[in-house]
Amino acid sequence: MALNWIEPNFSNPESPFIPPLEARTYDLHKKGRLPTPIDKVTGLVDKRALVNLVKSTVVPGYDWTSPSVPRPTTTRHHLLWPHGWFDGLKDLRNHGSLSSSMPRIAHNWTHDVTYPAAPPSRESAHEYVEARRLADKMQAIARNPAFLAKETLRINQEVVVDITEERLDILRFEIEEDKQIDLSHQLDIFSKLFEVAKSGPEEFQVIDYAGFELSTVPDMLRIAHKLGRQVTMEASIDKGLLPQEQTKLAA
Repeated sequence: MALNWIEPNFSNPESPFIPPLEARTYDLHKKGRLPTPIDKVTGLVDKRALVNLVKSTVVPGYDWTSPSVPRPTTTRHHLLWPHGWFDGLKDLRNHGSLSSSMPRIAHNWTHDVTYPAAPPSRESAHEYVEARRLADKMQAIARNPAFLAKETLRINQEVVVDITEERLDILRFEIEEDKQIDLSHQLDIFSKLFEVAKSGPEEFQVIDYAGFELSTVPDMLRIAHKLGRQVTMEASIDKGLLPQEQTKLAA
């Protein structure tokens, strides 16, 4: 696919919506744009390296937020841009793991200071999105039975005002039986998804599935927990552009 890149003009150096000249450590006008960092494993944008690159172009401790910036002060940056390069790859471009919640100033500056990354092949795009879809499904399946059991008991306690402790004990027993049946069913579904995810391209696997055994419910919950931690860790990379106090509030 031919990539038509029209070199955009740099933002006005005096604009309040990019870092001021005195805050920059990189002379954009003399040195030109920097290439967007690429993850050597996936071949896609390396979000952590991009955040670090953008931070390296300004003085340490620079505050990316500004009271003069109109709301919303934080905007979504698609790591894969411009959108015209990704016709037919919208599921990839719009995937949450390939976007970054940035202060508006950082977002504008990223478009100023970096060149966009070239699109991957359609096959790679499909494999990436499929790997993420499987991971999302596994997380949802692993948490549903325990959640539903807890909600069933809570609703009965709140709605049935005169429910006796004896009735609650019977209800807990019935719920536990149902939960075990549900968990067994969920484990079966989870296992099928796990095998599909495990057989996919290693470079797009959300976690190293080969490092896990899966034969019991605790195994399923352990894998789902690991997936959740990985997704949370990826999302927290964005906080590197927030002031320390704001990062604590966002955590």
